Amino acid sequence: MMKHLLFVLALFSACATALYTAGPTHRDGVYQRGEALTPTPTKRELTNAERLRRSLPLLPPKRRSGPLAPRASCAPNTFTGKIEVRSFSSGSVLGRVVNWSLSSLNFLGPDSDLLVQVTVPPTGEATEIIPLNDTGASSAFPFYGAGGGTLGPGSPSTAGFGGVNHSPANSPPSSANTESTIWIVDPASYEISVQWTNSGGSQPSTTIAYNIRNNQFFLVGDLAAYNAAFTFPASAVVSTTCRAIVVQSATDPLSCAPSENEISLSGMEDLPPSGRHRLLLTSWEEIYHP
Repeated sequence: MMKHLLFVLALFSACATALYTAGPTHRDGVYQRGEALTPTPTKRELTNAERLRRSLPLLPPKRRSGPLAPRASCAPNTFTGKIEVRSFSSGSVLGRVVNWSLSSLNFLGPDSDLLVQVTVPPTGEATEIIPLNDTGASSAFPFYGAGGGTLGPGSPSTAGFGGVNHSPANSPPSSANTESTIWIVDPASYEISVQWTNSGGSQPSTTIAYNIRNNQFFLVGDLAAYNAAFTFPASAVVSTTCRAIVVQSATDPLSCAPSENEISLSGMEDLPPSGRHRLLLTSWEEIYHP
């Protein structure tokens, strides 16, 4: 009996000692009061300076920015449309370029309107206009451009519109004194302008003018000099491009911001009251969009 009691006491003492000397315990991952916390060592990443001192390769660069935002396509867009002239003040349609002379307004009905195709570069470079239904078209002159002499300040010289052969942008006239890559279309506002290059390489300020008495469009470097030299003056055309599916639905004359190169001819009895006109490439249909 005594031996059995001693054995039980010894077993109890051994269990108590084991519980006392055991490491700290956690119940369900919760720290218990009285436990000694043992920090978990973490590996510190060496800086590039420390890596250089130890002859180790440098760390790869860290990207602090998010993914790139979507960007607009840099590919040009190609459209077909008509060239239209409107009164600047009222927005009424004065006419559209005719398909048989390319330098006059059409008063014969919509079947005689000139239909054109133009590719709009995304960065504003000069481009060409292709007439699609020119009744006098020739394979040798497939572009809608201009031909003439030297334009510039103090000169009444002009360049008339018509079918021309190809010429590079910002280059002097071809052997026929014509240029094709003269049209500049702003890819954001769609405003259109023209830049003529003289035979010597100079590029004068170029105005699109319209003589309503002769029903004729042309380019001029000095409109005041032209009007001083001729009996019937011309007016500067405020030129923009507007994209509209139907011409008649584009009723807002200020839907495209005009440029400021215009003069007033309100004193002429046979001119519209405003004496100011707007040239628009309208009735656009986008035929290619990447």
